[in-house]
Amino acid sequence: MTDEPTIFKRYDGALYELRPYTTGYYRGVHGHSTLEVFCPFCGTKWDVYLWSFAGSGKRCTCGAMLSLRGGAWRKVEPTKVSAPVPTVPG
Repeated sequence: MTDEPTIFKRYDGALYELRPYTTGYYRGVHGHSTLEVFCPFCGTKWDVYLWSFAGSGKRCTCGAMLSLRGGAWRKVEPTKVSAPVPTVPG
């Protein structure tokens, strides 16, 4: 994944922006593996259990979805996109 945001269209026809995010790993309270996650859209930081984050990811308060499998993404308005957008299945 590159450091540049990527715009793509999903099967539902909506446009999404994909951005990389940063994490920090540490052993949390009671020995649980914990990640410190930073949202690339709004800068919010929160702590999540690794087992929970690895499943379906976590949704930030700004609406972005963060996942271990694909970075962070959220819907964008079509009026803010000027270039042709590739369609990504699934």
